[in-house]
Amino acid sequence: MGLMRRLRRSLRAPRADAVNGHVQREVRGTSALAPAPSKQDSTGDCASAEGADLRELVAVVTAMRSELAAARSARLSTVSLEEGPGCALSDDEFCDALAASLLHLETEDLKRVERCERERREQEKGERRQSTEEETGSWSPSDERQEADDSAAPLCRAPGPAAGQCLGQCRALGHPLAAEIDRVVSEQLALASADVADGWSLFAEQGEMRMYRLEVAADNRSVDPLKAVHEVRGVTARELCREYWRPETRLDWETTVDRIQVLARPDPSTVLCHQVHCRVWPAQQRDTVFWSHLCRRSVAGRPWSVVVNHSAEALPGAPRAAAGCVRATMTACLAGQDEAAAADSRAQLRTHVAYSSMVNPGGWAPTVALRLVYKREYPRFLQRFTSYVVLKSSDAPIEW
Repeated sequence: MGLMRRLRRSLRAPRADAVNGHVQREVRGTSALAPAPSKQDSTGDCASAEGADLRELVAVVTAMRSELAAARSARLSTVSLEEGPGCALSDDEFCDALAASLLHLETEDLKRVERCERERREQEKGERRQSTEEETGSWSPSDERQEADDSAAPLCRAPGPAAGQCLGQCRALGHPLAAEIDRVVSEQLALASADVADGWSLFAEQGEMRMYRLEVAADNRSVDPLKAVHEVRGVTARELCREYWRPETRLDWETTVDRIQVLARPDPSTVLCHQVHCRVWPAQQRDTVFWSHLCRRSVAGRPWSVVVNHSAEALPGAPRAAAGCVRATMTACLAGQDEAAAADSRAQLRTHVAYSSMVNPGGWAPTVALRLVYKREYPRFLQRFTSYVVLKSSDAPIEW
């Protein structure tokens, strides 16, 4: 307010032509050429006084501009175009921005897939060329010994360390997580194998894949339980669940994950992971800490292979949320059941797949935006994952 009073006082000062001329000369650095005081003493005194007033006016305006800039900076610091308590975007604007970011990620993913496919074709072409050159080369006894060694070698690399040795007795795993693993696996397998007639609504359908949801909110956030049923040909239930469980290959098919770190392996079929998801503007980045367990169980006399991922916030030594991330919690289950217990070729394999998940994303994203994400991304995720396993297993021996 003091600056405004000084500004009004300065604006009421007289503005004679002599004063204007004096100011112009001062700005141009020519104040030394002003008339001699001896000829116009009164005019010179007036010009000096008015010049001082104008300099004060300039100082006042400069100070006001500084105050306005500081106020504008403070106001903008509380208004953001990103997810948060001060987000200035409406729900519709937030959804539009999120959809554009997801489309960009999808485009980048397609480019990555095309690049990997080109590299795979080039590698196969090089292997065929090398095989042709070896067939036309000279024979030696060492070649025969090498062929004998190759015939004794396995045709595919073994899965992770003793993966899937849990046959349902999760309480006997012998570590502090055993009781929780047993309880959560039982709950999730019951959900995966249950009928979808009770309250579930279909929200996406693609070929033989159908996805359902139950609309549930907690703390004004969407935590809708999701369930998908699918049929996959050419792979077994064990092969599908093994690839979903293995953190070593997750980045090969999971395009929404930025990085994953294995924290511990409490037993051969359980792994603790810290996973940082890709940022999708304007939403904040998310991360999760969870255990992942692979096992086999029977429901109504039918065997299932099952993987359950469940958030483990109470673990001692669990890392805090990564810088700039919002910690999300989730429970996800992938369960598979083979249609037949044996097959002569992969063309005869048919697996019934059930996938369920419940995610609490935390943060401040509007519910309508979260439902947009899973409606768009979940069908793509399941289709991408099953296609990846089918392609990877096409030349490998069948694993039951």
